[in-house]
Amino acid sequence: MPRLALSDDFVADLISLQRPVQKEVNDAIQMFRSMTVPQLHASKGMHLEKLERARDPRIRTIRITRFYRGVLLAPDDGTELFTLLRVAPHDEAINWACKRAYSVNGATGGLEVRNVEALEQMETYFETKVVSTPTRLFEGHSDTVLRDLGVDDQVLRLARVCVTADDLTVMAPPMMPADQYEVLEYLAADYSPEDVWEQLIAPRGQTVRTAEDRPTPTLTEAILNTPNRIVEVTGPGELERILTEDLTRWRIFLHPAQRRYAYHPGFNGPAQVTGGPGTGKTVVALHRVRHLLRTGREGDRILLTTFTNAMAAALRDSLAFLLGDADAHLLDRVDVTTV
Repeated sequence: MPRLALSDDFVADLISLQRPVQKEVNDAIQMFRSMTVPQLHASKGMHLEKLERARDPRIRTIRITRFYRGVLLAPDDGTELFTLLRVAPHDEAINWACKRAYSVNGATGGLEVRNVEALEQMETYFETKVVSTPTRLFEGHSDTVLRDLGVDDQVLRLARVCVTADDLTVMAPPMMPADQYEVLEYLAADYSPEDVWEQLIAPRGQTVRTAEDRPTPTLTEAILNTPNRIVEVTGPGELERILTEDLTRWRIFLHPAQRRYAYHPGFNGPAQVTGGPGTGKTVVALHRVRHLLRTGREGDRILLTTFTNAMAAALRDSLAFLLGDADAHLLDRVDVTTV
């Protein structure tokens, strides 16, 4: 039977759909998981189709309804793990899929996505802009240093034509792969390559410092190495759980903008994060607590406050879920209470 994983983009699409369409998506997923791979390719109902204009040859689409298509990344490593990337109206799904390419980050080993077409246009534009500019944003870092931090050839070319931090911001995710953008963003903020390694790469389990000495993970390994943006559907109730437990979804998927604040190496004094309802402030706070527990001194204690006893209890439960069994002992160092 084919295995199926869901990306954060797919989950965001799904939650925005009306309930009847969500049910159609759920039915399509259950049908997908009930077939063998040969049956999947032969099914006229699923209509698994390769896109001729796709920049990534592994991109496929499936029929959800008459008007909606699902976008899939098909395995190329001999496994049966497919990843659902988007669900959108037919033309929108096709247009999105044709411009995207997926790759494995050389440092984190995770799966990443880029808008190939947009980045190529950016490269052409900035190459013209920097002809008369003697100073470049990343000129203090060699190609070897950037590659060791997971920057690949296309992103490296773009880094070399950046003159200011604003130039880099124009290429922010979802245009540029999120992990590589975060590396460049830290370097642009004058963090050393060693700091970037310790904050962004080492926590993902990478121990080999040089790019040339690291083996390249398979596509399936890369998918499983990206739990902050991809989750595998392990049972028939998994999709319903993701749809009904919104906070749990954000425990699984952390947007790059949220991650920058939650896992910032250190602020100079107090820091304030603001945003409207539903923007993920509470989730950032929970992840920040986990980061401080993991990186702080052993005896340090953390105070997490809220406004009601019920919310305090919910935050403590959420933090325990986020820490998991491996870090459950760290919860003893946190006081969760009302103001």
